[in-house]
Amino acid sequence: MIIQSCAFEDILPTWTSHLWPGRTSAIEPTSAMKWLGGIDMDLMQARPTFWKVIEKEPKAIDINRSVNVLGVLSGHFGGLVSHSTSSISERSYRTRGLWVHESVRRKGAARLLMEAAFAQARDETCPLLWTFPRLTSMAFYEAMGFRREGPWLGVNDPGAGEFGPNCYAIAKPTRLK
Repeated sequence: MIIQSCAFEDILPTWTSHLWPGRTSAIEPTSAMKWLGGIDMDLMQARPTFWKVIEKEPKAIDINRSVNVLGVLSGHFGGLVSHSTSSISERSYRTRGLWVHESVRRKGAARLLMEAAFAQARDETCPLLWTFPRLTSMAFYEAMGFRREGPWLGVNDPGAGEFGPNCYAIAKPTRLK
């Protein structure tokens, strides 16, 4: 497996068919979601980065660019995160859209993608990295150094998210230097 930077159009088919099938809201390159809730439309202007994990030697070429995609992830500036114990706010980087094909789960594809996001956060001078993972993937995020902040959302409130339950989770990208 190898990781490559790519364009939104390269991962959109995977997000549409595998990560968020039947999603009712539009799938866009960035998200206005803020850390711990709310929206900030300025975040939609952030420059996103996209990554995909592919086979080293593709067996087939797919005109939709999805057959050989084994995993995808994106990230962008995630706004300022305030610490509850002080008035200091820090720049954050947000990841979204992590998906790995069943055939390569637990074989390092997700780690490759997350390491790329940690490096990008460092490149963009963001000392914090946050995400909104599903309950089913939280063990992976914890293994990467993330910690959950707050409750699981969508447990008893189906309107809290289409693909939950989810929670907010945060890490320091310096962990993987």
